[in-house]
Amino acid sequence: MIPGNAIKELLQHNTLIASLCGDRIFPKIRPQNQNELPAIVYALITNEPTNVKNGPSTLDTLTYQFSMFADQSKYDDLVRLREALRFTLERISLTIAGIQVQSVALSQQRDFYEEDARLHHFADDYRFRIIRNPADQESISAYQYLQRVQNDGGEVADFNAVKSSTLNN
Repeated sequence: MIPGNAIKELLQHNTLIASLCGDRIFPKIRPQNQNELPAIVYALITNEPTNVKNGPSTLDTLTYQFSMFADQSKYDDLVRLREALRFTLERISLTIAGIQVQSVALSQQRDFYEEDARLHHFADDYRFRIIRNPADQESISAYQYLQRVQNDGGEVADFNAVKSSTLNN
């Protein structure tokens, strides 16, 4: 998963997005007290790892949804924001927060109008292909993990049962 603040920083590097949204780019939900628009909310929708026979996935496809909101008076800004988002993300290849992004592709776009809130809502899904190098990941057994937790002063319910089952396998 790409850290949320890294996505926000990437989007804010586009001057049009920055001028339209400022810092109104949020992970998962728009704060209730945040009424200034337009705004962007993004969330991880799916993570599809590539199945391999001999180890963990080396290529994951993450789908992020970017929801953009504006009232009627800012509808034209919302259209410009959608295009700026697409220009920023589509077909890029980069390393972000230490994560290697092979490519990004627009998957789908949907338009909504939220009657109760009187807001236009664009929901665009982008697929991020992430190259993973499992060799860079520390691999430890459940026994080693529980041992670390115990050494750090954490509570382990049945440390000896895990230790004996791990040693016998």
